[in-house]
Amino acid sequence: MNQETVQRIELAVGCVLFGLLVIRFSQKRRISFRYTVGWLVLCGLGIFASLLIPVFTPIAEFLKLSPTVFLIAVASVGSALLFLQLTV
Repeated sequence: MNQETVQRIELAVGCVLFGLLVIRFSQKRRISFRYTVGWLVLCGLGIFASLLIPVFTPIAEFLKLSPTVFLIAVASVGSALLFLQLTV
């Protein structure tokens, strides 16, 4: 198995685990439905992004990052923007 395949699997598994955590919090009524949907959409985008790693590889190489680290950074910025939107 090559490095790119391992990175795809790691990213997809991480997103699935986070999605399961969101669903668990939703079932316990710790987060509302609209936030659950928002987080699950982000998880879905992460899983979709894991399929697009070859598209992001040139950008990541330009920034001297691995594609997985680049996508995690993009997801972190997206999450931070979501946090900012929720606090305003």
